[in-house]
Amino acid sequence: MITLAPHTPPRTRFGAISCALVLLVSTGLPMGAQERRTEGPHACLDTISAAAFARVPVYLEAQADQSAQALLPAADTFAIHVAAMVRSSLSESTTSLPEGETLLRWREVGGSVRVAVHRDGRFSWSTPRRSGEDTLSAPSRLLLVRAVTALREAGAKIGWSPDVAGDSAAFDLVSRWPDVTPTGTMHPLMVRIAAMPMFSMAMPRSKEVVVRRPPRITYPPDAGLGRIEGTVILQFVVDSTGRVVTNTIQDKWPTDRPRITGQFAEHYQAFVNAAKWGLSAARFEPATLGGCPVPQRVEQPFNFSLNR
Repeated sequence: MITLAPHTPPRTRFGAISCALVLLVSTGLPMGAQERRTEGPHACLDTISAAAFARVPVYLEAQADQSAQALLPAADTFAIHVAAMVRSSLSESTTSLPEGETLLRWREVGGSVRVAVHRDGRFSWSTPRRSGEDTLSAPSRLLLVRAVTALREAGAKIGWSPDVAGDSAAFDLVSRWPDVTPTGTMHPLMVRIAAMPMFSMAMPRSKEVVVRRPPRITYPPDAGLGRIEGTVILQFVVDSTGRVVTNTIQDKWPTDRPRITGQFAEHYQAFVNAAKWGLSAARFEPATLGGCPVPQRVEQPFNFSLNR
């Protein structure tokens, strides 16, 4: 039996909420190129020239919601072993990062696998599609599934934390990689800890969404708001023409705290509605991959102040 004992990575702590509604810190999504997907057939992406590509490392990161945070040290150790299995499936070399083109095309890279862990260390997996994932990433997810399967067949178990409530918990193994700007500069990849390298891949250089006409945001006229100020964060998709896809707009609430209720919830929703209305007038220069316009998911904070 192989026991994957957890190691202890450095932890990131968030500051306290200090606003009457909620004070959030933007994670700076616009999403990376790995989270941008075409809406149906996109002939331009199949004609990108070789000069528009740059080789980047593709990493594996363990992610979990608040209920399974205590499981992450063991999940990180498991991710190390899965990444090593993926590397060995692509190349026998132990000194260099293999090239993913051996088994994948660049548009197939991405996706995630969900690992469910039981108190006794047994685990299973599934491949539900996360928000923003594309069916094209099925071959990439298959690499992860094969590695996870091999570990289970070898008798591996995942260390359990007594701080996890219940008899089972789950985490996701997610493929991630840095974006490369049109000038060839590689963006730092923001990860919780040092991610586990799996392989390298030539990816198209990308350009993120640029605001052409800002949203028209006004303080909600409802007199009942009183002296309330606050910040809300909205996530939305900007399509390949530079317009906001209205049915994708949603507010982002911290996963580690419950939603507010009562009167403050009404104030918060009024701010969300005002931000949504303002976005309808916004226009953007769309994101590009290899020079091709593509949709991009964006995350943007909206501040509501009585001085505005």
